[in-house]
Amino acid sequence: SRAMLRAETGSLAAAADDAQLAFDLHDTVEDRGTDFHPAAHLVTIAHARLHSGRLAEAEDAADRGLEMAQRDGSHALAAWFPVQHGHAALARGRVATAERMFRDAAVHAATTGQPAAAASALAGLVLARAQQAAPSDEDTLAARLDEAIARAPRSAELHRARGWMLTGQGRLADARHTLLSAAQESLRRGRCAEAVALLHDGVRIGDLEGCGRELVAAAARVDGGLASARAAHARAALRRDPAALAAVGEILDGYGMRLLAAECLIAAAVQHRADGGQRAATGLLARAAAIVERCEGARTPGLLADTGHVPLSEREREIATLVTGGRSSREIAAALFLSVRTVNNHLQNIYGKLGVNSRGELSALLGGGARAREDGRQ
Repeated sequence: SRAMLRAETGSLAAAADDAQLAFDLHDTVEDRGTDFHPAAHLVTIAHARLHSGRLAEAEDAADRGLEMAQRDGSHALAAWFPVQHGHAALARGRVATAERMFRDAAVHAATTGQPAAAASALAGLVLARAQQAAPSDEDTLAARLDEAIARAPRSAELHRARGWMLTGQGRLADARHTLLSAAQESLRRGRCAEAVALLHDGVRIGDLEGCGRELVAAAARVDGGLASARAAHARAALRRDPAALAAVGEILDGYGMRLLAAECLIAAAVQHRADGGQRAATGLLARAAAIVERCEGARTPGLLADTGHVPLSEREREIATLVTGGRSSREIAAALFLSVRTVNNHLQNIYGKLGVNSRGELSALLGGGARAREDGRQ
């Protein structure tokens, strides 16, 4: 539809207005079919509001659309609204809730014969799992994701999922390349809103020179406060400006985007500490910790950026992330194309830098709970 095209190109407010007008007119028609139902316009409204950071409005549109579609027997259309709810939950940092919603959405899409909705639900499920660093069914999800990408090779949301799956595997360089390449393809196609989301994910996993600089330029083509906040995050990170990073964190928290807010506050704390501002860093970390408690066990690279100890190298951070996700040294070695001995040597360096003596202590320090294998060095 025209409204969805406007949303994809970055005219989010106009897209939502167009879709609302179309919905209001369409809803007056008494003889409505299930193939093109008035609730279809609510998919566009929810999509535009999500990209604008107006999460409550997106959730309201999804609620109303689902109720209408189910009431009128438009089961194929109803498959899309649980996907929107999953993305809203993920944006709020409710990663476990998002995982449940995407699983439900995948079942709904499969039972109603909606492969596009099923692929979207799969992409969301991968995002939610990766942002918990949860590896239990990773091989199955990876195979399903590969199949989905083979069927829809230009799908930005599937490549976004691939980027986060690589992040969860500790393959940050590959993840950054995947996200940047997908964003550049989206920009070539004029799909600016999805490009901004992809580029901001790249910033979140540390790609400032590539994704960060592209994001600052691309965000100018997307209206709404969220795109501006994402660009401000990139600018602040590029300048290593702790005050600006903290300010962006507060803006994102105001949007209800707790996980993103916590990542910005932790980045600000790290920079304050590097600049000698220990007191400011301590305050920001306390604020971030309070926010993270509401993120349902989220574990992203941005949350692991500060430990209060000697900084880890990028390779050490990759290995630490995988250890807290429950991987053995042999599994980590296979994922990162290293020898088991090299992984264990890195682990000893990590223990020394962080003042811990075991995988369990490392996992507790970095928020991984009981997932680390104490008996699984090999």
